Amino acid sequence: MTKKFWNDWQKRIGETKQIYGWYENSKGKCVGGSLIGYLPFKIILAKFNGNTVELVLETKSEVFGKNGYHIHVENKYFTLNRKDISTIEFKIY
Repeated sequence: MTKKFWNDWQKRIGETKQIYGWYENSKGKCVGGSLIGYLPFKIILAKFNGNTVELVLETKSEVFGKNGYHIHVENKYFTLNRKDISTIEFKIY
């Protein structure tokens, strides 16, 4: 992620829909993939410190239990480096 995009993202953190990063595939090429999974999430906290960001995300998933379906809410914690992020997908209003 470029420094300009990094600075712009800090101003639009609440509009974040998905965070994509770089991975090596079997042929050695860099391809993008989700860094935090594909569950819907809400950013609870984003703390930027130089070239890293500490994120606290609230995720919700539907779970089938004894009494039928219910929603499981969980907080997940991530520390990401700017260079590991390829792009950010923003919500469209």
